[in-house]
Amino acid sequence: MIHDGMTGTAGPANRIVSVCRPPASAMTGGALRDTGGAPGSSDSPWRVVRTPHKTVDACAYAQNNASMTASERLIHCNCFASRKAARLVTKLYEDHLARVALTSTQFSILVYVDDIGAASMKDLGEAMAMERTSVIRALRPLERDGLLSIGPHEDDARRNVVRLTDAGRARLAQALPVWQEAQAEFEARFGTALAGQLRQSLSAVAR
Repeated sequence: MIHDGMTGTAGPANRIVSVCRPPASAMTGGALRDTGGAPGSSDSPWRVVRTPHKTVDACAYAQNNASMTASERLIHCNCFASRKAARLVTKLYEDHLARVALTSTQFSILVYVDDIGAASMKDLGEAMAMERTSVIRALRPLERDGLLSIGPHEDDARRNVVRLTDAGRARLAQALPVWQEAQAEFEARFGTALAGQLRQSLSAVAR
């Protein structure tokens, strides 16, 4: 374990650095050679992992998985599994929501704004786990179609907030039973118990 000052890097993004050496088996056949370079340099066989929040035991993980094939790494990749599942689930829901001309993201935005009344860009970004630019892109078609209005906050004219229009509330009323059909299809395929476990697990990840 070494800190920023020993690597020549600076800033909170590189506060903790974990350094580990690959097992000997991973250094045979010329795949990796101990050239004596500094950890993290292009000629070093050492793996360096930087994390802004906490220490990651990259050493044990790298050594335990050194013999994996590329396809095995994908199977064990948390990101790959999450994104693949997300694409399949999104398609299931959007096949239903297409009947009311909404994407799953647009439906979520309508539900959230209807619930709190007036949402700032920051509110939406935090609720949807989206960057501000992504929020703005998602809002444009909803505003264009007259489902949302964007205007100054009643208590602070310097802040813009998003509100549902009458047309937006009507569209949401049409979408809710369609969304319920998507929920029912998902739970029929995978079971209510797994659906509940999945929501709980993903909520923990997204905190």
